[in-house]
Amino acid sequence: MSKVSLSNVSKVYDDTILAVEEVDLTVEDGEFVVVVGPSGCGKSTTLRMVAGLETVSAGEISIGDTVVNDVRPQDRNIAMVFQSYALYPHMTVRENMSFGLRLAGEPAAEIEPRVEDAAEMLEISELLDDLPKQLSGGQQQRVALGRAIVRDPEVFLMDEPLSNLDAKLRTQMRTEIQRIQENLGVTTVYVTHDQTEAMTMADRIVILNDGKLQQVDPPERCYDEPNNKFVAGFIGSPSMNFFEVTVTETNSGATFESPSFEFTLDVDIPSGEYTLGVRPEDLTPDRESGYIDTVVDVVEPVGSDNFLYLKTARGSSDVVARVESEYRPEVRDEITLGFETDDMHLFDTDGARVPVNELQITDSA
Repeated sequence: MSKVSLSNVSKVYDDTILAVEEVDLTVEDGEFVVVVGPSGCGKSTTLRMVAGLETVSAGEISIGDTVVNDVRPQDRNIAMVFQSYALYPHMTVRENMSFGLRLAGEPAAEIEPRVEDAAEMLEISELLDDLPKQLSGGQQQRVALGRAIVRDPEVFLMDEPLSNLDAKLRTQMRTEIQRIQENLGVTTVYVTHDQTEAMTMADRIVILNDGKLQQVDPPERCYDEPNNKFVAGFIGSPSMNFFEVTVTETNSGATFESPSFEFTLDVDIPSGEYTLGVRPEDLTPDRESGYIDTVVDVVEPVGSDNFLYLKTARGSSDVVARVESEYRPEVRDEITLGFETDDMHLFDTDGARVPVNELQITDSA
């Protein structure tokens, strides 16, 4: 197996459209990295450059110790799984899985055991003689994975492979892909727009926006310590609540003021304009020391939790709180929200994170 390295990699289309800008990234041998971001952020373009399906405008891509900028896709020893299953409809499952090996001239005596082993791993052995039209979407996706596995590649590249499946199958296949990757130990780069896939599957998450790297970290760090306001808002569901605040230094610390609330913290923060962020799951209703007065607009039950969509009483800000299912207020109920200071996030005017882990509330109004 091999690591994958991108050094100052950029992609420009038509000399004017900068799709990927100076990406530096190393995926270690055997690591499972998920690249995530909104539509048009450059994640699939980055993957296609690693695969050799797109040329590199600047920088270098290496697989192992070899720079592969000018190496043909078929010579890179990678296997790619696409959003489309891309199965040959006239071939059986067995023939689809073995096609790449036969095309490469592998001996027939070696092909069959590899297909059988991959089919057993994917639990599709009984389907080997079926045609794709006889399979469900989940089974077709397993065949596409099997076609990649039998090649025994150095690197797996997966471009939104689960997006055509329903929610239940996506959850099941996430587990299967993780299990297979752990068993094989193959370096894997997985592209998705689904942050749930990123959070549950990745050893590390690569977050892109407008072709630029925003953060590369384990999922829990991206969630707990987002580099900037974009990452904070992108990771987490529902999204983080943001409030524009003015901070004023006082004798007792710093006062945070917005149209929605005002409170004082025992901390030394320079006066200025900031963005305060609090995740919906960190907001506590009816807390005695709460300081955000709100009115319930919509209550959305989602099983184990309820999502509360609220309006602030002192301003026009929208707030979302994620609470236990047992707590279900009525529309137009007045609720005061609070949160632990360890759970708050602060961003400067450029969107960069300001550490606030040591803050303590001393007074509220």
